[in-house]
Amino acid sequence: MRNIFLFSCLFFIVGCTQTPSELRHLHPVTITVLDNGQPMAGVFVTLSAKTPQEELWACNGTTDGSGIAKLRTKIRSFVGDGAQSGTYAVVLSKGADIPAELAEGSSPNPVLEAKRNEFIEKNRVVPKVFESAQTSPLELVVEPKTGATLTVDVSKH
Repeated sequence: MRNIFLFSCLFFIVGCTQTPSELRHLHPVTITVLDNGQPMAGVFVTLSAKTPQEELWACNGTTDGSGIAKLRTKIRSFVGDGAQSGTYAVVLSKGADIPAELAEGSSPNPVLEAKRNEFIEKNRVVPKVFESAQTSPLELVVEPKTGATLTVDVSKH
């Protein structure tokens, strides 16, 4: 009887955690980020749907030492390689490491916050224009089956 109960629980868990069908319709997306022709590691790349009415899931990745990010889509706890077909704004972000003396304290401190914001602006790694889907000049069309690739040199913007 105990084995039947355990088998039933396992069957229920496996049945409830099936991979969402959307992950079966992903296409490969590779984005290379350069600065003056040199690869940029650690840049967080996000695709944001250009048309909000499309049911496109969040897709992102981080560049490696070669400046290459292979994007992945996450739906709940499931992750798949690639993105759904569609038109996206490409958002790039990478911040400088904030010094310990500017790290957030336990209570709000307007002076510290102003100094931290000034540091972030002066030490911006990726130009601000890339940090928002509304301002990013980068657009990517992910085609069914073939996916998409994009190389961007942030120094040219």
